[in-house]
Amino acid sequence: EAACPGVFGGVTVGIRDWWPVLLIIMGLFILGSISGKRKRRKELKRNRRVEAGIRNESDYIEYDMMFNSSEQIVFSDNFRGGEINVGFGELKLDLRRLNPVVVDQYLDVNVMFGTAILYVPPGWQLDMRPSSTAFAGVQDKRTFIPGPSEVGDVPPYKLNLKCTCLFGNIEIRN
Repeated sequence: EAACPGVFGGVTVGIRDWWPVLLIIMGLFILGSISGKRKRRKELKRNRRVEAGIRNESDYIEYDMMFNSSEQIVFSDNFRGGEINVGFGELKLDLRRLNPVVVDQYLDVNVMFGTAILYVPPGWQLDMRPSSTAFAGVQDKRTFIPGPSEVGDVPPYKLNLKCTCLFGNIEIRN
């Protein structure tokens, strides 16, 4: 216990009075290090996309939704996959207007306490791989409609979904 008459007006202040301030400062340091790691991770992903020949940002979708809801339609003539992160919100993503370049597309969907609804073009094959789910649902609610890729000589497009869902819901519709 130390008395600081000039600073605190003669009030005795001890370490047990300052522990909430120290806890807040430690929390700010943790948040700062997390945001720094996130920026570096995004920069690495951007560099990988450039190396893979993805020139346009619309070719690779990336959504980070926190405490928010959104409805998006994706337009791309050179679609190559992406990553979706939803926390405490809802994202409706329409992929039916895509023209993919490669047959296999990869999309990571991560949902925590939220909902992600994906509208997939008819005729696309879907490979859902729930990597981890807890108190959650990953559902394919599509009705089968033969698409143009299943009628002609063009191979069907395949969407590979890696789903992680905790206390949320991921739905695939057409």
